[in-house]
Amino acid sequence: MKIIVNRKQLFEAASVVAKASSGRSATTLPELSGILVETDIDNQLLKLTATNLEMMVQRRIKDIRIEGEGSAVIVAGLFCNMIDLLDGEFVTFETFDNQRISVNSGNAIYTIHGLKPECFPKPEIPFPEDTIKITGLPALLNSTMFATADENSNRTEFQGVKISFGKDCTTATATDISRLAFAEAEHCADGSLDVLIHKRSLNVLRNIIKRTDELYVGVAAKSFVVLKPDMIFSARLLEGKFVDAGKMMGLLKKSYSAVVNTGSFLEGFANVNACAKSVSGSLVNLKVINQGIRLSVRNEIGTADTAIVASDTIPTPEDGFYYRPEVILDFLKVTTGELEIVIDDRGFMLIKSSGCKYLVSPMKKPEEKKKETPKKKLKEENIQKSKTKKSTTPKAA
Repeated sequence: MKIIVNRKQLFEAASVVAKASSGRSATTLPELSGILVETDIDNQLLKLTATNLEMMVQRRIKDIRIEGEGSAVIVAGLFCNMIDLLDGEFVTFETFDNQRISVNSGNAIYTIHGLKPECFPKPEIPFPEDTIKITGLPALLNSTMFATADENSNRTEFQGVKISFGKDCTTATATDISRLAFAEAEHCADGSLDVLIHKRSLNVLRNIIKRTDELYVGVAAKSFVVLKPDMIFSARLLEGKFVDAGKMMGLLKKSYSAVVNTGSFLEGFANVNACAKSVSGSLVNLKVINQGIRLSVRNEIGTADTAIVASDTIPTPEDGFYYRPEVILDFLKVTTGELEIVIDDRGFMLIKSSGCKYLVSPMKKPEEKKKETPKKKLKEENIQKSKTKKSTTPKAA
């Protein structure tokens, strides 16, 4: 294989595709750490493909010169670093026997050993029979993905995001059971489709598309497929029963409330979290007061208190409610504008912002630790006192 291609185009395409490779973790099949480079003589294309068996990304580059067809597999990180460091406008890419590859541009030339193309698990690219056109997907993912369950969870479906595309409204929902993030956007799809996708795959997708990109999406061979003129992305669908976000949020009955600015709320939580994060498991106490919200932390290190100006307040009881600070901060970091905070009589809190809703479960009030003298220490003190008394008592004549 011998091709000549624009260096900037090659670097941009390789950087996108590399995100789907398994990287250094590909121990059983080294080719999973690489990018498959292959020519398409019929369409005069260069195709770059990477996969981790759960998802696949392929980029296609036009306007190349093919002087010999073939294929090669190069470790993704090495490939991107080489192309980035070259200084010429075009790159000459040539393969030889025994997986030897020459990459030449400007004043530099690399000669490396590639991986075996015949061992690369080239996926069958699924093409959906029906697709819908969508925009604005990255914003929905940014507003929800943080609330997915961690990868140790035995509920795999909660490690993903449920996306429901609709002509009037598209929604995204994520939950780890203790919290739920919900986001919606109007008129960003021209059809209907429901999918549940793992967060690992969605994290790659949101980093290789732009907010303004027009994408065509569909389902084929139990995979979610995303199409652009120069890119194909596919990811396995998750299975399992997902929560009904509307039903869960509908169960919350307003008892206490406040309206606050996101920036002020974020600053307040960040201030008390400086104390909370110094002791594992510390909770933030939240109380709605007249025209404000008071946040406080008490732990072995010390205390932290702050008050935030709020409006439309319905005060909570004096004891307030307790929450994990990192759970609140996760949402405040991805939202903006004015927040409406609604709390029910059990402490379940719903935070509403423009296009987003966040439901958080309360935590039990921490038990106060009493400082008591250990029995062993008290016994030792009594023995020592007894010895001292005996040594100071005068002996009988």
